[in-house]
Amino acid sequence: MFRTLRRRAYAFCLLFLFALTIPVAAIPQVSCEGATCSKADAEGGKTVRIGYTQFAPYSGTSNTGVAEGYMIDLARLLLEPMDYTIRFIPHQNPSQLLESLEAGRIDVTTPLSFNPEREAYGAFTDSVYTFSFGVFVARSDSSITKAHELAGLRVGVSQGSQADRLLNSIEGAIAVPLDSGDELLLPLLSGDVDAVAAPASSLNYNIGRAGLSGRVQQMQFSLKESQAGFLVDRSQARLLQDLNAAIGLALNRGHIEDLYSRCFESGSDPLTHRERSVVVLSGGVVFLALLYWGWLHYGVRMRAHLATERANSLQEVLNATGETLMIMDSQMRPIWWNDAFSDNFPHQVPLLERGSNLKEILASIQQANTNDAFCAPESLNRSPDDQILDLLAGREAQSVDLVEGGKVFKSQGVRLSSGQYGILATDVTALSIANAKLKSNTERLQQANRNLSEFSHVAAHDLAGPLRNIRSLHRWIIEDIADTGVELEGEVLENFEHIDWLIECQGALIDDLLAYSASGQEASSRAFDPTTRWASVLDLCDIPKGFKVTTPSSMPHLFADPVGYDIVIRNLISNSAKHHDREFGKIDITYSLDGDDVKIHIMDDGPGIENAHISTIFQPFKTLKSRDRGGGTGLGLAFVERTVGKWGGQVNVSSDPANRVTTFSFTVPVAQNKSVAKNIIRLRAV
Repeated sequence: MFRTLRRRAYAFCLLFLFALTIPVAAIPQVSCEGATCSKADAEGGKTVRIGYTQFAPYSGTSNTGVAEGYMIDLARLLLEPMDYTIRFIPHQNPSQLLESLEAGRIDVTTPLSFNPEREAYGAFTDSVYTFSFGVFVARSDSSITKAHELAGLRVGVSQGSQADRLLNSIEGAIAVPLDSGDELLLPLLSGDVDAVAAPASSLNYNIGRAGLSGRVQQMQFSLKESQAGFLVDRSQARLLQDLNAAIGLALNRGHIEDLYSRCFESGSDPLTHRERSVVVLSGGVVFLALLYWGWLHYGVRMRAHLATERANSLQEVLNATGETLMIMDSQMRPIWWNDAFSDNFPHQVPLLERGSNLKEILASIQQANTNDAFCAPESLNRSPDDQILDLLAGREAQSVDLVEGGKVFKSQGVRLSSGQYGILATDVTALSIANAKLKSNTERLQQANRNLSEFSHVAAHDLAGPLRNIRSLHRWIIEDIADTGVELEGEVLENFEHIDWLIECQGALIDDLLAYSASGQEASSRAFDPTTRWASVLDLCDIPKGFKVTTPSSMPHLFADPVGYDIVIRNLISNSAKHHDREFGKIDITYSLDGDDVKIHIMDDGPGIENAHISTIFQPFKTLKSRDRGGGTGLGLAFVERTVGKWGGQVNVSSDPANRVTTFSFTVPVAQNKSVAKNIIRLRAV
């Protein structure tokens, strides 16, 4: 078994060139049924359908699907001068040819050997060729000298061929029909058959083309010589007559003999059209390969030149900007550094030239920083070993050079694909100084904000005491005047009412200042149920009698500062009532879910807000009405925005004055799996 596999593998290698230089055997037969290939078409239009087999060099199909070979050229030689249009139809073997002829799919076959069985399918023309059938074996099996010695041997033949018929006449010989004459050599070399029988000229031609002369040899005896002619459908009497006339003329003029010489005797190994195509194609491939190699070589040189120019340009940019760059090998020893590195670290250049490793270089830089008064970042106090580890891990490391009075460099190490390392250092001295100043200014600003908050809180409390006394004194004066029986009228009454209105305005201003200053401090957020707080919130709102306020019957639990939430709701409700222009109004409070937040909407039917003013209503001390026309202090909505922002919410407003719809909306986080506070915090009016 192993020997058979080895022989097959060797045969496949030997036939590789043969497979490239012969027509493809397994070409499907062209369908020729219907009107396009009808018998009437052949008779009326002088179109003849010729069937042929795949058996080089007699006949076959090229790679482009064109019929070629000696028998194909012979048919053209005989019929084309008589204005016949030829349609060649490929078949695998003679058996298929006879089946097609009998079924009327073809009109004539290429020349076949004369025998009585074939005459049942049609009529032969005069002889145009003589086939000599030989027996071929592998050189290792060259002991056959006579035909009767084929008894008991497996002999490969093309199915339905004359060789098949001759072999069946030898007693004991085992005929192995193959699909095509082009498939005879491979079974012989692989050991599937012991010998093959075929026309000697055809098989010798293919053996020479495939370079198998040293592997296959012809036996000295032949099975038989047989005359061959075209086999014509008996209904094509005119075609048979024309073919015989053309054959006689071609024989007399020597045209058939000349054609045979060109096909079989033009050299020991002539090139066919397909071989010439392969040679030309191979030459073209080689030329293209050389052209591509030249272009690739030129491209490599150009890219290398361009890369060098870019590297030089990059080095110039780094030097001009003071960016320092150093390349180290896998042992962290410097192998290249730019001019900016030498300028910024002149004391370390001798270490670089000696090939000192990075640990020694960083230790030298750190030692230079020890006695300098410049305040370096805390990260610079790490050991060189720590900084090397940072570079290896790709983290940022910092170093300091004090050559010119103190410079801070932020450096970063990168591991390169080549296994080397690169360190890029940037001078951040100015940035470090600016950061220090920014930190100092930030601390001062925070302290100023704390002082301002404390001052406003204390000032609001200090103002509240005298105002309460003024309110009480004003009430006592009115009561004393009433006790005397004097009734205030005219301008005096208006002045007293104006004083009362001023007191209330001042009280509202102090309350808003207290709330506004307190909103800048941390408040305690917790989970609570907002539906239990509507009563206390509405009690503290100054809502006119002609107004109707609707609230949700149920809401999700919220997570925020309950006191701040109450003040936000009260401010928005009071704001809607205060800026209403009618005696009767409606304020609707609804909510919607917005992801993990609840969005609360407070909508009124007041005059609305013009688009030009919407962007300013949340600014402190901004109000759309003057105080003598019912305007507030301008701190209520500013407080609302600050308070909602503390728990991570947002406030927005939309207004449509034409339809008298204004909606203030703000978001509150939903209390998810958090305990809900059961107590209700009620606010007292001042």
